[in-house]
Amino acid sequence: MIHRYDQGGVLGMSDWSVALIAAGSAVAGSLVTGWFTRSAGYRQAEAARHAGNRQADAMIATVQATVDEQRSARLSGQRRQAYVQFLQAAETVRAGHEAADNPGGGPGPSEADTAALQYALATVKLESAAEAAAGYRINEVAERFATLARHYDVHAYRDARQAFLDEAHAAILRIAQRGPAPL
Repeated sequence: MIHRYDQGGVLGMSDWSVALIAAGSAVAGSLVTGWFTRSAGYRQAEAARHAGNRQADAMIATVQATVDEQRSARLSGQRRQAYVQFLQAAETVRAGHEAADNPGGGPGPSEADTAALQYALATVKLESAAEAAAGYRINEVAERFATLARHYDVHAYRDARQAFLDEAHAAILRIAQRGPAPL
């Protein structure tokens, strides 16, 4: 017995089957789609978490590079300042010797000037300790320059001064190229 809509609106058994199969298919399709959507959501969340970690790592690397750059600039500045103070102290001692060598000149460099030269030399040695440990000659050249400033010899002094300037320049460039040494 088959009933149709045109026969009073009652559904027959095959119509119920079709309706149930269609409803079941819709529910099954929704479940499968939901499952795949959920899986895709988890994959996207994991990818976002991974991308966030990479972004955080990149930000940390950028901050570290900035800090290293600032530290390198600060160290270069400190070293330059030590070298300038050393040169000024050596020039003061040299000027005292030069004045004493002139007829009617002064008594030569004062003890304070010589002490300032020794202090400046010690500062250069401290600032350049890593350079000396690496086999560079900055401390050796500074020592020779200070000795010649104390015992003034015009030509040897000029050569030693130029050698010190060359070594100091090279030391500052090495800091700029390699960055700061680890603490």
